[in-house]
Amino acid sequence: MQKNARTTVSVVMIVKDEEAVLAKSLESTTWADQVVVYDTGSTDATREIAARYSDTVVEGYWDDDFAGARNRAQAHATGDWILVLDADEVFVGDAKLLRKRLDRGPEDTFLLRVEGEGDGVVVPLASHVSDMVITSVRIFRRGTRQWQGKIHEQLVQTGASTGSALLHTCSIRHSGYTNEAVLAHDKGARNLRIALRNLVHVEASGTPAEIAAAKVHVARSLVLAGDPTEALRFAEQILPDLDPRQRWLLGFGMSAVAVNSGTEEQVRLWLDEWEQHDESPVFAQALRARYEMSRGNAEAALEQL
Repeated sequence: MQKNARTTVSVVMIVKDEEAVLAKSLESTTWADQVVVYDTGSTDATREIAARYSDTVVEGYWDDDFAGARNRAQAHATGDWILVLDADEVFVGDAKLLRKRLDRGPEDTFLLRVEGEGDGVVVPLASHVSDMVITSVRIFRRGTRQWQGKIHEQLVQTGASTGSALLHTCSIRHSGYTNEAVLAHDKGARNLRIALRNLVHVEASGTPAEIAAAKVHVARSLVLAGDPTEALRFAEQILPDLDPRQRWLLGFGMSAVAVNSGTEEQVRLWLDEWEQHDESPVFAQALRARYEMSRGNAEAALEQL
């Protein structure tokens, strides 16, 4: 590529029956060089709305495999970089500044802040105590990452990486986990069904590490399904079988669940797990400080700060 060649960005999303929110999401991507909308079987006006904004609307299929759907969608991307969005998310930021940052390098992967939009947000494994803001890998150089995992899918590196960084000039606003949206799409029941089915499959032929990972997915899905008590019980039951990374992931998520719905003992258990297994434990310490403040224990909060 010539040095003065314009950096191109493909927005990639998978959708199903998203007529209520899709136009707002696509309106935020009109600056992109390509928008890939992979439809997994909509019966409403989703595809018609998508066609107003995109020349790459793919009539795909759904097989209870989030990673499979995302990889099939990603295969249609032609840009130098891929930006991952969901239909209930809006990109916020200056496209010119984004392209300049992508050009500057050397990183091939970037994280964006994902912020809950509106009242009644019930983002799984997050809490109002942590302000409903998480960071997520959302931009990467095409060809460097693929999706893995039927449920709670994650991006995995497919080759050598030149590094990652957090983009401060743009973010994503997410409305898909408001109470209203969760009920409308029955996301909790769907995710739990997939997670349980995946666990049965993995237990039949998987390694101990794969089985442990599948159990973590079940615990996380129980949260969104609206059963925090069972999520906390199940998470504590599987904890001894987890590796350090899985303990960090579960500690991060279950800390917020325990703060909202658990006992003091459960809060301390999961905050300890998060802090002990996180390379940067400052966020666990901050949540602990805010928890202590909510209980009126200013001295303990100040100690954490």
